[in-house]
Amino acid sequence: GTSIEEGEPGTCAVGCAIVDPQTRRAIGTVSVAGPVARLPPERIAAIAPDVQATAAEIADLWPSRKVMEAMMGQTPLKVANG
Repeated sequence: GTSIEEGEPGTCAVGCAIVDPQTRRAIGTVSVAGPVARLPPERIAAIAPDVQATAAEIADLWPSRKVMEAMMGQTPLKVANG
């Protein structure tokens, strides 16, 4: 999604939800924000695919956080098949 001078005059942003691939629930967001002068609509259109790709990459890594927490003893690791 995009925001052009919605929250603060002179600013704009492009963002994308990070979606857990297993639950399809939003687990976070990735966004790029800046002054309107530096992020005109054509620049936003140019960086939007990178923002989407970054959100997808983070989503793909999301289950590894659970593995790392389990390895550090913070939470038990639940295995789907046993």
